[in-house]
Amino acid sequence: MDVVTLDDLPEPRRETLLWKRAWWMTYEDVDEWVRERAPHPCLRRPVGTWDAQAARAVLGDDGRFHLVGSAGVLCGGGVFKRPTPLAGGKVCGTRVRHKVSVTWVSDGTPLRAGTTLGRQQYERGEVWFESAEVTWQVILTDVERVPSLTQQAERCPGYLREWPAPLGTSAVARVRARLIEQLGEACHTCRSLPGVHADHDHVTGQVRGLLCVDCNTRVDNCPHPRGCLFASCLAEPPAAELGLTYPGYRKVWAAERAKIEFVGLDPYAHLR
Repeated sequence: MDVVTLDDLPEPRRETLLWKRAWWMTYEDVDEWVRERAPHPCLRRPVGTWDAQAARAVLGDDGRFHLVGSAGVLCGGGVFKRPTPLAGGKVCGTRVRHKVSVTWVSDGTPLRAGTTLGRQQYERGEVWFESAEVTWQVILTDVERVPSLTQQAERCPGYLREWPAPLGTSAVARVRARLIEQLGEACHTCRSLPGVHADHDHVTGQVRGLLCVDCNTRVDNCPHPRGCLFASCLAEPPAAELGLTYPGYRKVWAAERAKIEFVGLDPYAHLR
């Protein structure tokens, strides 16, 4: 198998990888990152398994709605784990144990938000990962609702990636609705989870498609020049023919000023 390097990637994708890691990685670091990950597939799960018709939101005794599919309670186990079977085949009365793990990067300052963590801080060991785990048990009731009509604040906080995007009237919600109408509700890359994010090029603002939580997080990290679902999505975006622009994308560069000054490169110069 030929070794894939950073220089083998198309220029826009190469620049994106470099920019995303500019805080803490050099060109050589990113090149090594690509070499290490290119032999492995971006997706390691079955493709095209999402069944939107089988999903329903069920109220639990914790005051939150929980996602139930044809195989059982999804938010208790999740698509990538074994779903919790329904007690006696009935939803009402089913007990589901929940566990949520949260990990974040910290510089040791309590309750500090919006911290900019730079490359030097990583190198000096001034920041580190912290985590917490919360567990609870839920008993499902007989109150049900269509998942897309359940807002984020009403949903179980565990395994949110299985939920479809909530309906809304914001500019972004209207873009999502157009993508669902034209290209379907399932993730436009893997088709194994509902699409919830209007994925877009952060420099040009072009909407590329509706992606699930996992694919939206990982698509720009694809190390493959070709032969991969993510590489194909980036080369030929599913939503390209719709000509949609992500609302408010021109505001992005302002939030990146510190990074622009640190790196000495401004990919958003054309937006000014």
